[in-house]
Order: sequence, then C-alpha cells, then structure tokens
Amino acid sequence: LATGGDIVICPENRKLLSSNGFVVYLATSLGDQLERTRSKEHRPKLQVENLEDRLVELREELLPLYEDIADVSFDTQDKSVRYVAKLICQHLADH
Repeated sequence: LATGGDIVICPENRKLLSSNGFVVYLATSLGDQLERTRSKEHRPKLQVENLEDRLVELREELLPLYEDIADVSFDTQDKSVRYVAKLICQHLADH
C-alpha cells in the first residue's frame, strides 16, 4: 500500500498502518523531492510560490511521524525503483 504524503498526520492512520502491516519508509533527498514534484498540478499542498521551502516544511512536520511507525527505512537517493524493490524483498525474505 503506497500512501499519500500526509496520511501520517492523523494518529488513527498511523495506528492502522503500524498495526496492520509492515511499514517501509522510503527516504529521499530534498533534491530528489524537488525533481519528482516539479509537475505539481495534482498536489494541492505544493501549490505554493516557493516549492523548496514548502518541501522543507513538510519534511520537518512528517519525517518524525514516518520514522515513528516505520519498521524499516531505505534510502532511495540515486536508486532505481527496481533496485529499491529488490532491497525491500530481500529484507522481507531475511526477516
């Protein structure tokens, strides 16, 4: 299940996520976030003048919440989707 960025704001959602599955947090750099969100028409919270400042603000708000419920985290910096998927599968197989 891939969630929307701010699903973790609601305590009930965090409880549901952590009690009903294995939570993987995919960490990325601010630079990658900027690149991935340049086309932001479908992202209402990013309809702002300064996208970088907004991403920093959201990171500060959401990162502790994601880290709190994550069973494992993976750094996705400069890694392909396929590679990260293999890392996750290997982790699950090993544990």
